[in-house]
Amino acid sequence: MQMNMRLADFIRAEIEPILQDWEEFAKTILHARHMSKIGLRDHAKDMLLEIAEDLDADQSGPEQTAKSKGCGPADEDESWAEVHGGDRLTSGFSVMETVSEFRALRASVVSHWTKSYPAVTSQQLQDLTRFHEAIDQAVAESLEHYATAKEMDTRLFGAILVASPDPIYVLNLKGRFIYANKATADLLCDLTGRWALLDLL
Repeated sequence: MQMNMRLADFIRAEIEPILQDWEEFAKTILHARHMSKIGLRDHAKDMLLEIAEDLDADQSGPEQTAKSKGCGPADEDESWAEVHGGDRLTSGFSVMETVSEFRALRASVVSHWTKSYPAVTSQQLQDLTRFHEAIDQAVAESLEHYATAKEMDTRLFGAILVASPDPIYVLNLKGRFIYANKATADLLCDLTGRWALLDLL
């Protein structure tokens, strides 16, 4: 190893052992167990390569300050982190499982880095700070997209339930209604009206 290797170059050079650590961790995520090994690896690899590219990019003082507060530059296209959040929601991941992926990548990179460089230069320390900022930014973008997609799914599901012509309802353990759509309400009102007429006869 070169004594002053930049973190971006280190990530690219050591991506295989980093991804091997990732595979071991992925086995502990419930919903990741059902995903293909190639799918998980490609996703983690893309994350790391994007972060390495970000580390290589020049960053002004104001940009660094903004990024340290989770306010990285906005991009017109969806970022890989936003795609990740939507993908993980679709795959059934919980918020904690989604965040844990980023934690695992962070831990793997830092572990390999500190083993190779127990004493880091000021430049390497700056790279490490930027790496943490990039991970934090990615977590924020991923979870924001995850939450937005989940809210849209919830609204769509609610609209389908309300508009359904079929009676749909949910009862609690005591047999009481905790949800009923309009078709159910109309049916119950109609039945109640009929029972009332029968009582008058």
